[in-house]
Formats: sequence, C-alpha cells, structure tokens
Amino acid sequence: MFEMLIVIFIFGLLGALTTQIIMLSLRGANKSESLVKVREDLNSTLAVMEREIRSASSITCSQDSNNNTVVSYNNALGLPGSFTCVSQGDSNFYVASVSARMTGSDIQITDCEFTCDTNASGGTPSLTIDLSAKNTNKTGVESANMSVSTQIYLRNY
Repeated sequence: MFEMLIVIFIFGLLGALTTQIIMLSLRGANKSESLVKVREDLNSTLAVMEREIRSASSITCSQDSNNNTVVSYNNALGLPGSFTCVSQGDSNFYVASVSARMTGSDIQITDCEFTCDTNASGGTPSLTIDLSAKNTNKTGVESANMSVSTQIYLRNY
C-alpha cells in the first residue's frame, strides 16, 4: 500500500512539472508574438515617416495647441504634411500623419519624441525619432515593450 502512495506521488509530481513546462512554453510563445506585433507596428510607422521625411524639402518641429509634438514638412512635390505624437494622457500616445492614426489601436506608444536639426550652419537637416511602445492586449510577463530610434537626413533641402 505504501509503495502505491509513493508511485501516485511521483506521477503527480511529474504531471505538475509537465504542466509547468507547457505553461512556461506557452507564455514564452505569447511574449514572442507580442514582441513581433510591437516591432512590426513600429517598423511600419518608421518606414512611412522615413520615406516622407527623406524626400522632404524642409522640416520644422513644434508643439500644437494641445501640447503635442508635431513635425511639419514639405514633401518632394512641395505639398505640406505632418506627423504628430498625439497624447492621450501620461505615457499614452499614438503617432498620426496629418490626422490619421499610424499605429495600431492595440499598440500603446509610451514615449514619443521628434527632434529636428535644421543645421543653420549649412549642413544637412535631419529628424531624430524616438518611439517606445507596448502591446495593450497582453499583460504581465506576456507583455512586450520595445524602443526604436532613428535619425533621418533630408535628401532635397
């Protein structure tokens, strides 16, 4: 009888360990999926911004009436455009082009900074973009935070 209890205990312990291993694997997969989603969203946003800013003839950084950071530019055709870090409260932003949201609704931008260097001394104007984001659909260990930064030099100035 005692041997039977030991066998049941050992099988129970093995079952618990197997369950833990499976749960940890699933959490890791969910975190990886979350990180990929955040990275894809940020890279897509940066790609659009880079394409527009690189071919712009001029850029300016400013604050709008809601204290949002705005990058205004004239594109290669001379048409005006802008990108805005729209604030929805403390550490809750999204990036907009003119007025359309560029980042997905399931992605929360936690830090958004645009820095213009118009290089008045005759150098090439540039824009530095710093973005940090997280996935709003995941919490705890499955949540993914990511930061990206890039500097874009204008070709047509």
